[in-house]
Amino acid sequence: MKRRGFGTPKPTQAQLLAAMAIGGEMVRPPQFMSRKPRQSSGPRQQPEAKIQRAIVKYLAVCCPQILVASSLNGAHLKRGALAMMNAKTQGNLSGDPDLRLSLPGGRTVFLEVKSDKGRVSEAQMYVHNKLRALGFGVYVVRSIDDLRKIIKAENIPCIESS
Repeated sequence: MKRRGFGTPKPTQAQLLAAMAIGGEMVRPPQFMSRKPRQSSGPRQQPEAKIQRAIVKYLAVCCPQILVASSLNGAHLKRGALAMMNAKTQGNLSGDPDLRLSLPGGRTVFLEVKSDKGRVSEAQMYVHNKLRALGFGVYVVRSIDDLRKIIKAENIPCIESS
């Protein structure tokens, strides 16, 4: 192991993988967990998260008979590299769509939430194409208006609120 700052060793990739293989959890010293705060001009904007919350809320009110589930792809990123590797070994898939809609009749539709300027990554394109090849509906949603079009196209039972 190399020594890194304040004489505290940084775990090697082999040690991280070994800890993951035996189900253990390596805890890094606090000085490596807390980084220098980044300079920002204000609160961090998360437009896709706002859109996703609005979509989930809309579906809960207007389409109560469907089940909406979220992918946790971004959630483990804040917990560090070990948590990310652990999530991958447990089936977390890069490129997995943000929302899964389970519909009557055993149908499933996947939604990828993007902001106006958001782009679909290569991993997302790969997964979306694979899901479409398997017969699932996969859509990129940027607004509630986009969602309404998908609801109509997929014949999703909905109580449209006026």
